[in-house]
Amino acid sequence: MHSVLKVAVYASVLALLAFPATATPVTSSCLGDFSACSLYDTDPNILSLPGLGIAGDVLVTDTTSNVVAVFRLFNDIVDTGGGTGLGDLAFLYSATFGNLPAPGTYSVNAVTIPLGASTVNGFVETDYNGNGTIYQLFTVAPEPASVGLLGLGIAALYALGRKRIAVIGPPLRNPKF
Repeated sequence: MHSVLKVAVYASVLALLAFPATATPVTSSCLGDFSACSLYDTDPNILSLPGLGIAGDVLVTDTTSNVVAVFRLFNDIVDTGGGTGLGDLAFLYSATFGNLPAPGTYSVNAVTIPLGASTVNGFVETDYNGNGTIYQLFTVAPEPASVGLLGLGIAALYALGRKRIAVIGPPLRNPKF
């Protein structure tokens, strides 16, 4: 029983080390003159914009063309169909948090842009110029070391289990004393 508890503790510690902590929520905001807006995928709130924008989606993709974030400017003021129109509400969806909209709901005027290369305070910054506004889209930066740590943890648990099995070993048959 003691060894089971010990393995459970080791597994818990390794799991905590292997997965990145969720970034602290930061509030999305816009400058008063609507020249720039910063949106964070950790902010669970819809951003109220200081002016109207052309509604639609911006799909942010990684190097393998997977959608990692969707910036959506809603058509809450004028709805011209297909997710287009005019709106003053926006939100940044993220694959990290599993809240990406279904591809069938993307606006007909959706634009695809590559994920930015610069990392700022644990976020990857991707800039998009739309409606005369610079939208700074901040998504949680992936930590490639996490996968390595998880693999190392699994290997360590495997080795620990193999060592325990080797020490205990199979029962002896017909022992000769």
